Amino acid sequence: MEQALELHRAGRLDDAVEHYQKALAVDPNYVQALSNLGVALKVLGRLHEAIASYQKAIAIKPDLAEAHANLGLAQEGLGRMHEAVSCYRKAISLKPGYAVAYGLLGSALKALGQLDEAVASYQQAIVLKPDFSNTINNLGVAQLELGLLDDAIASFKKAAAINPNLFSANFNHLHTLLYVPDLSSDELFSTYRQLVSAHHPGPLTAPTIRATPLTHQPPGERLRIGYLSSDFYGHPLGDIVMPLLSNHDHDQFEIFCYADVVKPDHVTEKFIDHADHWRPINGLTDTEIAGQIRDDEIHIMVYLAGFFDNNRPMIAVHRPAPVQVAMHGGTTTALEEMDFWLTDSVLHPSSDNGHTTEQFTEKLFRLPAFYIYPTTEGAPPTVPLPAEDNGFITFASFNKPCKMNETVVDLWSKVLKAVPDSRLIVKSKNYFNSPIISQRLLSRFNANGITHDRISLLGATDSFHDHLAHYNQADIALDTFPFAGATTTFQALWMGVPVISLMTDHFIGRAGGSISTHAGLGELVADTPQDYIDKAASLAGDVARLKDLRATLRERVSESPLCDGPEYAATVEKAFLDMWKSKVAGG
Repeated sequence: MEQALELHRAGRLDDAVEHYQKALAVDPNYVQALSNLGVALKVLGRLHEAIASYQKAIAIKPDLAEAHANLGLAQEGLGRMHEAVSCYRKAISLKPGYAVAYGLLGSALKALGQLDEAVASYQQAIVLKPDFSNTINNLGVAQLELGLLDDAIASFKKAAAINPNLFSANFNHLHTLLYVPDLSSDELFSTYRQLVSAHHPGPLTAPTIRATPLTHQPPGERLRIGYLSSDFYGHPLGDIVMPLLSNHDHDQFEIFCYADVVKPDHVTEKFIDHADHWRPINGLTDTEIAGQIRDDEIHIMVYLAGFFDNNRPMIAVHRPAPVQVAMHGGTTTALEEMDFWLTDSVLHPSSDNGHTTEQFTEKLFRLPAFYIYPTTEGAPPTVPLPAEDNGFITFASFNKPCKMNETVVDLWSKVLKAVPDSRLIVKSKNYFNSPIISQRLLSRFNANGITHDRISLLGATDSFHDHLAHYNQADIALDTFPFAGATTTFQALWMGVPVISLMTDHFIGRAGGSISTHAGLGELVADTPQDYIDKAASLAGDVARLKDLRATLRERVSESPLCDGPEYAATVEKAFLDMWKSKVAGG
């Protein structure tokens, strides 16, 4: 057993498993060996075997709280969230002061969309262990989902103060800032620079991470493009990256995917099929990943989704590739080592078309249209305009509650007042079942003179098809700000529901406007709050226009640049070639 433990601590898990099994051959009821074997098997991804080992340990010693908690982790790994919750609750009942189990329970409840209960569980864990930085960070994530932005930021700051090496706390803080209304460009950029620089390792000279020498592309050699993401699976980012990766010209470009995917799925398999080289990077350090990129001699490295989720833009500071590009991050990376930021002229207007006040460290590279989506398979058919039968206009927003800040609710209230008898439907997963969320929104609407009977909070966790079918109840969609809807805007348009968007000064607040503009509906994109109200009221009063849009939008969108994958891939490839030539020329 001692040798097994030493091998386990050394990370030699296969050897540790062998020695645990030898110990159990001698004594099949050796509870600690069974429990430790389960831990090793789980880390190795052998989840069914891990569960069996934990269950044997529990059968012998039913009051072993740690085994129940570890069993919950293994159940989570198989996506059995309800079973995991039961395991954590059992562990807590056996050991009421078990802070770790409360933290695990909070995360399982959050995954199930039970946000109020998740917050309560996280808070109990922190009462028991006040310096529990990971749990404080997780609490902040749940508070963000609830729309408690100030509380979330306070939690992220506290977690980072306790553990300065907890990078995710600062990055979650950065993410949360994008939802905060009335945050100036100076404040946003300053905070990004401050928090990003706190994790910048400084000048790097290690030869293992030097970039490929910058030279002209040799005749006949393919340009090697690397994409790095944690979202190569059934995720909104996966949806909008797939049309690019599936349409690359592999005669001219060699595609590498660096994937930090925890739970691969059928979408992951599609990405694997479309890549020339698939590089799993789970568990590797930034330096190790940079070394892999350098060894692959990548010419252009694309960092997807910035600081969202588990993405790794800080790898760029190692300069593993001569050209480095930010894509779908929503804001600047604040890294001097990031060369370009892909965008378009709606998201970042050129000087001829006005300008934003946004600040950034990268050079902007404008595509003809930035957003691309696959045609939506499995979507329900559109139905006739609901207003014709209802006799009133129904607005809708299927964005996350954290995007529905007080400023947004106040403007929506003015829209509802400008359109007599109109209604509003909001939906996002099962989040609107949360008393915290529902009370926050309804009380704000009530304070603005909008009665509860005009607001419908949908809290269903349903299939993709059924989720989209809820748009059949709506006539017009209302976008959020300062964090606009991207995928939600596209989905509304696909279902024949036009979207009213408000342009802000930042990329993230112009996403919906960009999508509507490239769908041919630029006239529905507002420049001011009053313009937003006027456009919503004007469209609501034009039933003939709404009927036409209902009948034709899906076809118009499918024929627009938003769904032209081959053309989009060609424009991005041209951008990559232009970036390469610019760098070679010293630009």
